[in-house]
Amino acid sequence: MGRTPCAEANKAPARAAYDTHVEEVLVLYSSSPKGVAYDVRDTLERDDESYLSVFTRAFLPLMTEDRPILSIFAETRIEVERLSKYAAAGRGLPDRQGLQIPHVLFDTIDGQFSLANASATRADAASLADWRVDAQACRFNPLNLDEALKLRGTSAFDDPAEGRVIRACILAAALGDLGIEKLTYDSERAGVVVSNSSSSGNIQQGDLISRAMILDDARNRTQVRITGIDIFYEILEDHYFKDGWLMSLLRTRVDGSNSDTSFESIRF
Repeated sequence: MGRTPCAEANKAPARAAYDTHVEEVLVLYSSSPKGVAYDVRDTLERDDESYLSVFTRAFLPLMTEDRPILSIFAETRIEVERLSKYAAAGRGLPDRQGLQIPHVLFDTIDGQFSLANASATRADAASLADWRVDAQACRFNPLNLDEALKLRGTSAFDDPAEGRVIRACILAAALGDLGIEKLTYDSERAGVVVSNSSSSGNIQQGDLISRAMILDDARNRTQVRITGIDIFYEILEDHYFKDGWLMSLLRTRVDGSNSDTSFESIRF
């Protein structure tokens, strides 16, 4: 997958040549030739994946779905075009000039090929990865998480670059521990909604989390209203996995016309 930074749009490389006899190869480009490719945070909608490029934000959540990758790419393209309109507006570009349009550059794969076929090895691969490069290594390998947690109270945690890597590691592990795969924010219900969860997690798909209560090891209590996904992430990054602490999430489970509100408590 290639990427052409927005400022370099007119310097895009010429179309690459590929051996047509090669089997099972799919080359996806995040943007069209000489097109824009957005990856600047402040040009995008604020949501759970605003630190990723437009293409990655659209493609990553779909990668584990058990359906043909070309179908996933078609859906990705629609979402990339939608998100790029926000980015274009942020840069003051006309819609057509600022539209990011992904495309397939080369394709010799089986039309039914699905990335989900290899999903079983994801945990093993992530657990062996460098957690500073792949935050999911902290989700699958406790040793990686322990290393990041030791840095949480140091100056490295406050460093803009290094701190971001440490926070990403802790966040990935925290979300994995809660069984949360993906979140959205519901402004009408004032909370984050679990739009995708693992079957083993206590937090289920459709649950609304609107408030967090944090009790530290000295029994001091703090309550925080979840007014955005970034607020929820900050709570997990700063407080999750602290020895002797208790975190309770106010969870509303909606079942048809009925709703059940309770606290989901996590003790460390």
